[in-house]
Amino acid sequence: MGQYAKTLLPIYLDQHQVVIALWLLSIIGSLISFFTLLYIGIVISITVPALYNKFEDRVDRYAGLIRQKFSKHYKIADESVISRLPRNLSKDKDP
Repeated sequence: MGQYAKTLLPIYLDQHQVVIALWLLSIIGSLISFFTLLYIGIVISITVPALYNKFEDRVDRYAGLIRQKFSKHYKIADESVISRLPRNLSKDKDP
């Protein structure tokens, strides 16, 4: 396993992402039959690991670059959200 694959494995989905994924799956399912969808899933589940093994270094490098860009954008968005919070909400306020 590559150096970035270990950090990318724990993926946490929130409820909205799951709903969107199920909605997209239902749209795809209405367009094609169950057996075609099953066949495509089997082909993808065999092909993707083989391609990853063949191009592991490239995939890990690009995954690392994508992760860095997402982290940069997340940091910028997080800082802008924190700067908009009212200052009277502080962590040291205990009831």
